[in-house]
Amino acid sequence: MLINKNRGVVLERFASFIIKRRALIAVLFLLAAALGALFSRTVAVNYNMADYLPETANSTAALRLMNREFTAAIPNARVLLENVTIPQALDYKARLAEIE
Repeated sequence: MLINKNRGVVLERFASFIIKRRALIAVLFLLAAALGALFSRTVAVNYNMADYLPETANSTAALRLMNREFTAAIPNARVLLENVTIPQALDYKARLAEIE
């Protein structure tokens, strides 16, 4: 029971502190938000998920082997067709599949 009583006192003091200094807390929050927005432009994002793999992982060894064996870029394309029917789209798909 002593622990719960002390905890209640601590929580009441903390709540009282927040209520009495709400303007200061709001200013500090806005300052932190502004700094976060400002510095977010300097954060670099690495989109290559392979960089996060450990060097000893089988996946890392397989990626190294693939990079040695296949030097050309992976041929991917996204095609958007507007105002075509399903049969027309399937026809375009078949014709694109024939391209080397």
